[in-house]
Amino acid sequence: MIAPGALAGPENDSFSARANLGDTLPADVAESNDDATQQSGEWFGKDATGHSIWWEWTSPATEMVTVSSCESSFPTLLGVYEGTELGHLHRIGVAPTRLGPGCRSPYAEYDFYAEAGTTYAIGVDGNGFYEPGRRGGPLVEPPSGEGRVILRVEPSALPG
Repeated sequence: MIAPGALAGPENDSFSARANLGDTLPADVAESNDDATQQSGEWFGKDATGHSIWWEWTSPATEMVTVSSCESSFPTLLGVYEGTELGHLHRIGVAPTRLGPGCRSPYAEYDFYAEAGTTYAIGVDGNGFYEPGRRGGPLVEPPSGEGRVILRVEPSALPG
């Protein structure tokens, strides 16, 4: 018999339990989305695996900001939103944006103009896109969409 709570997902598995990243930059976090679930109303894209976790961050200044999950241990889908209700979020990230050396997906890094004092919701889910083995090639299993999420929020490096 499995003990109650043994299969519980991360504390920030649901939108209503977003982890607070504070209001300073850079903001870095590393945590697992193992056993995370998908809530009704979430939308990260058609290839989302349903293992989402959530944060909120309040911008300390009006400036361009980059939010990324590029260094995560698996391909991710990243969403940056304004709003306080899951079913009524406004997605503000612009994709695709520049791809850093660790990015495996154009949907894992967003640049956006953050307004001072505004709180943003940030969600990450697994990216389940894959191509089955091609003629004569090895059969590849679809990604699980679970693992270590590395989230970073930092001032954008503007072109000079």
